[in-house]
Formats: sequence, structure tokens, C-alpha cells
Amino acid sequence: MQDISLHDDGLRIEAITANVPALVFQLQQCTDGSLKSLFTSKAVTAVCGEPCPVSDIPWLPCVSNLHPDDHESFFAAMRLSAQKHTHWNWEGRVIVPPGDVKWINLRAVPRTLADGATIWDGIILNITLSKQREDESQHARELLEKLSGHVQSAREDERTKIAREIHDELGGILSTLKMDLGWLAKRMHDPVLLERTQAMSQLTMEALHTARRVAADLRPAALDNLGLAAAIEEHSATLLGQRGIAYSFTPPLQEVVLDDQHATAIFRIFQESLTNVVRHAAASSVEIGLMLAPDGLTISISDNGNGMDPERIPSFQSYGILGMQERAKQLGGELSISSTPGHGTTVYLHVPSSLVDNTTP
Repeated sequence: MQDISLHDDGLRIEAITANVPALVFQLQQCTDGSLKSLFTSKAVTAVCGEPCPVSDIPWLPCVSNLHPDDHESFFAAMRLSAQKHTHWNWEGRVIVPPGDVKWINLRAVPRTLADGATIWDGIILNITLSKQREDESQHARELLEKLSGHVQSAREDERTKIAREIHDELGGILSTLKMDLGWLAKRMHDPVLLERTQAMSQLTMEALHTARRVAADLRPAALDNLGLAAAIEEHSATLLGQRGIAYSFTPPLQEVVLDDQHATAIFRIFQESLTNVVRHAAASSVEIGLMLAPDGLTISISDNGNGMDPERIPSFQSYGILGMQERAKQLGGELSISSTPGHGTTVYLHVPSSLVDNTTP
């Protein structure tokens, strides 16, 4: 009667596990290290994608055909589970007829017998489809990052072109017009005409200043002529100094030499950060630091403004921060924001030393 009951239990277990879309197994590691399959469900197709005769595989379906690159990690995870009595969680590839590669996820719980043998009760899932989707998503993200980088590069090229045209051509025309109006003013004897000419000269001067400011906003000349540190200092003086916000700038002890693309990306991150200070922080003081170390270049911008909860950034700020993070990622760097409501905000940007072309004492 007991044998009949055990047989019925076995049939019941097989019936249940046959409908599970995963391979259910029970595996024993004997005291001599040998492996023995105690139970294997018939859902091999759910894992391998096609029927796989159990007789062809001595102890665990599919796993006997481990991908060569994943063989070591599989048995390392198994040994660790047996030694530490922890869950056996493993993800890797198997090769199934006629040579297809499948991804599987194995999860099992160990228990130790009185004689020291270990038994695992577990399941094996076929995760090939999810892996393919994961790879496709990763590929799409990489393409999107490349596209974003290309768009930003094209935008910077266009900004540089427009800035130079405004500065050189429009600025040159306005400068000439200003001199000609000055020449006319010296020869005007009619007070009304003289006053009108001087007013025109003043408007021309304002237009010239506006053209220079717009050109500088599009592409600071200091970035091309003097480098990153000078551009940061000049932009700080323009944006903060003119608004009465006290600031300090600590330049690096060494000259920072970057290629044009990297210098531009770093400056844009700094520029956006400083713009956020002016627009949202209500700060009265800002500390800016640029430091070159063996592991890379670091920029810090600290203000004494309102601060914020980093987990609850308003949408009108989040887009700018996302843009900063995207630029930092493309540089292979890291952007971090530390802030507490009422206690100001600090932005750190760190980029690897590989971006720095050269340093001089």
C-alpha cells in the first residue's frame, strides 16, 4: 500500500509540474561530490525550446550543454550554495540542438541531509526572449545616445558658426556704423540733427553690446582663446556679478587642456548649473571650484540658496538636469547633486583623466 501511495504521489507531482512553464528539478550532490538527479519534470521544451531526451543527459536536462564561457560560473554558484547553504541563483547560456544558444535562469533552495549530502529543489526558466528584448533595448539606448551626441555636436557647430557671424560680421558692421555716426556728429551744426545723431550712435552701441552678448552666450570666445578655466571665470563674472550675487572661483593649479568637444560639453554643464542657481536658488553667494587630480577633472558649484529635495525636482528644472546628466554620461563622467531644502545646493561634475590631453605645471 505504501508503494502505491508513493507512486500516486509521484504521478500527482508529475501532473502538476508538467503544466508549469519551467523545468522543475531535484538534484543531489553526494558526499563524494557526484551529482544525481532525483526528479526532473517533463517540461524540457519550456526550457530548451524543443524536446530533449533525458536519457542523453546524465543528471540535469539542458545544463549538461552549458556554454563554454558560462561553465565555470555555473559550478562556482553551485559550490557556493552548498558551502554557505544559500540560494543557488544563476543565469547563463546553454547550447541545444541543432546548436542554438538559449538563456536560462536557475533558482534552487539547498537542504543538507544527515550524511552531509546536499539536495536542491529548484526550477529552470527559459529567459531567452527577455534577454533578446533586453539586448534590443540596450542597442536602442546606445543608438539613442549616439544620436543625442551627434545632435549636440551638430548644435554646437551651428552655435559656433552663428556666434562667429554675429561677432565678426554683424559686430563689424555695427562698429563701422558707430564710427561713421561719430564722424557725422563732429560735423553737425544743427542741434536737433546733432542730438538725433548722438541718439543713433547710442542705439548702435547698445546693439553692438547686444550682439557681443548674444555671440558670447552662443559660444564664449574665452573657451576658444583662453581655455575652460578662463571661460568659467568670465561666465561667472557676467552671470553672477551683474546680478549682485557674490561668488568665488578657485582655478586649478595646473593648466587644463581639453579638446574642443570635451571642453564645450563640460562648459555647457557648468553653464546650465549656474543658470539654475540664478533662476531658482535665490542665492546670495556661490562658490565655484575647478580641480585637476590624477583621477580626472572635477567642477563644483555650491550655493547658499533655497535648496531642494533631489527626489522632488520640479519638471521645469528636471529637463535641464537630465541634459546635464546626459552630457556627463557621454563624457564618461559622473554628475551628482547634493541638496537640502533651506541649505543650498552643490553640483559636482567629475570626468576621467583620459579626457585631459595635457597638463603643465
